[in-house]
Amino acid sequence: MGTAVHKDGHGTTVRRAAFVTLAVLTIWGFGFQLYDWLYELPWFKDHRLLGGYQIPVIEQYIDPAFFLCWSLTVLVSRLILGWLNSPKTADFLIDTDSELKKVTWPTWDDAYKSSTVVIIFVVTLTGTIVAFDAAVSAVVRLVLAGGAK
Repeated sequence: MGTAVHKDGHGTTVRRAAFVTLAVLTIWGFGFQLYDWLYELPWFKDHRLLGGYQIPVIEQYIDPAFFLCWSLTVLVSRLILGWLNSPKTADFLIDTDSELKKVTWPTWDDAYKSSTVVIIFVVTLTGTIVAFDAAVSAVVRLVLAGGAK
């Protein structure tokens, strides 16, 4: 996975969106979740660097877990970038971008009206299910109680 960009200038929006999405997941997974897991291990707690200084924004200590997690984050992000620029993946994303440009998107008015219909249907269906549930529960209580309250 070299640094060359396959078909530079084509499908840039989709490639950027894919990279940002995968990079955010990588940062969340390695930079935060893995760090939180490693932070609980005794060895990492005992090896604080810089006198136990904690980075204010991300609330992580400078320790081996920090360097391990963020090194993995940078490495995996670089691998993702290389994978997204590989010919097969790049061609797929370029084709996806060109197909998305062919889509006829609804106007805001159409989207608003359609969303309103869906919300009304969901609320009506929910009310119907609640009413039937209450009715069936009442009947079952009457049957199990032998008709007495």
